Amino acid sequence: MEVCTINLGSMLTRTSNKFPGRRALISHEGRELSYEQFEHFSNCFANALLKLGIKKGDHVAVLSTNCNEELIAFFGIVKIGAIVVPINVRLADEELKWIINHSDAKALIFEERFAGRIEAIRDELEAIGTYICIGRDKEENVVDFIEIIERSESHPPKDIVHGDDTAFMLYTAGTTGRPKGVLITHNGLIWNSVNWVYAGTYRESDLSLHVFPLYHVAALCSVLTYIFIGGTMYLKRTFDPSDCLETIEREKITRWAAA
Repeated sequence: MEVCTINLGSMLTRTSNKFPGRRALISHEGRELSYEQFEHFSNCFANALLKLGIKKGDHVAVLSTNCNEELIAFFGIVKIGAIVVPINVRLADEELKWIINHSDAKALIFEERFAGRIEAIRDELEAIGTYICIGRDKEENVVDFIEIIERSESHPPKDIVHGDDTAFMLYTAGTTGRPKGVLITHNGLIWNSVNWVYAGTYRESDLSLHVFPLYHVAALCSVLTYIFIGGTMYLKRTFDPSDCLETIEREKITRWAAA
């Protein structure tokens, strides 16, 4: 197997070049994105972030259930060398506020369904300078996710990202004290994917159902491995047994993951 990626952004580019028309993501609502479209939109979002003043090394918090836009955001962030901070959507407002402040995030991307929660704590968020909503939130000083992508250029941003740069800050759970922000590099995530593929766990032909949330490290690693090999991922926002069984039967799912 040829391994020629040096960061997560170039990993997606490599897969897009190899399998442009292959389905990459299928949302809970059935919206499909090919790898070519995935690459296109993530480049647009990366360039939009740069115009908003986000730069390499900045932390960008993401509060979202599993959806295509969440992964577009993840890859737009890492393509410019910024660091993704995925946040558990089940946290209480006080915990949510603490993690956003502790992470020193400069921007916050959130789904419209969480707009009320963000508005309730907004005055107490210390470092957030840019709010980006996935949806059609009408609050003042909130940027529309789709709108900035549509207005942005699709050329790849300048590649200034190295393999040993931090890609994600994931917060721990289940400890007796405050959650800890764990830093994970591009190389760490890529080589995890390589090892899983070499172990024979993942196949290029897989149709994978993803139920567990992308703020969980196992979910993140699973999705990145499928992007590494060019698999197709069905993203579910929540676990509904009947819906999942129907999807498995209808789409001939070969693998699924949940937590």
